[in-house]
Amino acid sequence: LPWPFVQVGESEKPLMKKRIFFPFWGEYKTSTYESMFVTPLYFRIKKDSDYFKSEYDITCLIAWYLKRDYSYKHEFYGRSWRYFKLWPLVQVEWNDSGFYGINALSLLPFRDTEGYEKLYQPFWTLFEYRKKPDGERHLGFILRTYYQVWNDDYFKMKIPVIVNYERQGESVKQFTILFSSIGFERDRNGSYLKFLWVPFRIGNGDEALAEVGDDPDK
Repeated sequence: LPWPFVQVGESEKPLMKKRIFFPFWGEYKTSTYESMFVTPLYFRIKKDSDYFKSEYDITCLIAWYLKRDYSYKHEFYGRSWRYFKLWPLVQVEWNDSGFYGINALSLLPFRDTEGYEKLYQPFWTLFEYRKKPDGERHLGFILRTYYQVWNDDYFKMKIPVIVNYERQGESVKQFTILFSSIGFERDRNGSYLKFLWVPFRIGNGDEALAEVGDDPDK
């Protein structure tokens, strides 16, 4: 005692400085790492490696600002990535590869790297918008009572229970109402009118139609 609650250390080779008075205040520095906390008001972590530089700033566990800058192009983060959350009101995430996303509300008080928040966000989200590097966009309002997915050659929208509409290029793939019980559908094999979910073929299909956008989260 008083370790681990009080830790004081310093050296030049390797470079290190440590001042920890847990749980109130502390800082720790090396040549590639730096952290500091003032419980529960503020936390900061900085890393500097050959591959990327990062800095995480967390204030009162409510405001989060995370950033990474890479020396190469990461498959998800690109070369420059930023994330901001003001819990539980909004979270924004973007990178220099063309990805951008914003959600309101954001229920979890931390960044969810496993994807659970994205999986269940239709139960609480008031507004959401995402743009992927390939140009695909997603937009939703009020628990996804209106939701659409689109790019330069594709458009799909849905109002649950009421209407579904999908178009690819100049061809309408689907226009149905009332639980998709009544309407029109077209695929590669044919065109159909639906009445009480029973399809009646009325014409040929369209070979140009691809099976894309069937799941609005893909």
